Amino acid sequence: MDQNVENPSESRVASLLAGSIVPHVISSIFVLARLYSRKFLSGSWGIDDTLITISWIGSIFIAVIQCLFVEFGGGHHQDVLASADIISMKKLGFANRLVFQFVICTTKLGICAFYLRIFHDKFSKWFIYILLAIIAALAIAMEFTIIFSCSPVSDVWSLGKKNCIPFAPSFIANTSCNIAIDLALMVYVIPKIIPLKIPRQQKIYIYTVVGMGFLVILAAIFRCVSILKYINSSDLSCKSPAHCSRLQWLTT
Repeated sequence: MDQNVENPSESRVASLLAGSIVPHVISSIFVLARLYSRKFLSGSWGIDDTLITISWIGSIFIAVIQCLFVEFGGGHHQDVLASADIISMKKLGFANRLVFQFVICTTKLGICAFYLRIFHDKFSKWFIYILLAIIAALAIAMEFTIIFSCSPVSDVWSLGKKNCIPFAPSFIANTSCNIAIDLALMVYVIPKIIPLKIPRQQKIYIYTVVGMGFLVILAAIFRCVSILKYINSSDLSCKSPAHCSRLQWLTT
């Protein structure tokens, strides 16, 4: 047993579950309220609403995956877990990364589609279409990077010697690109909001989206730092910052 583990019976199950369930419930309330308003109050439904719905469904899968960590020992010290449970958690972590990347992509695509519905000038269309292409290309590249980061793929969750590319470079690059995209969206939209002649409720919603963009960036930085801090831990089942991806989804 690891000598650094002072209390082998220590459990972080409650905080792990809370960090997965609570943010999802809060975000679901806001998302469902928005979708209800769009469908039944305003009577309109756009591609942005469809993309946000897809993102929300994806977030359900993320919440389920992160709660399943507990089933295989998540929240407990790794030294007291069976090898089969550690492998199962590694498989769940692999699935979580794939779904999380998909959710981030569809959310950003939904925001871009929303701006396309609001802004119709030539520059806006070109700017947003370019961002759409970058977002899609980045997501596809990262999904393939995640899937084929190890050869064979099963090395991702194996406990023995691995043949994998380093995790940190691609993770940092992906985080940096996503932050740059969020900044580009904010820099683009802020000057356009003030003179915009649209219903007050819609303008407030746009301000809210832009304001949340700052939180998204802070959440992305926090997630990046936390994951890089713990990714090489020998006690990842107990110290895993699983709540980080929930935090970013909550502010997306």
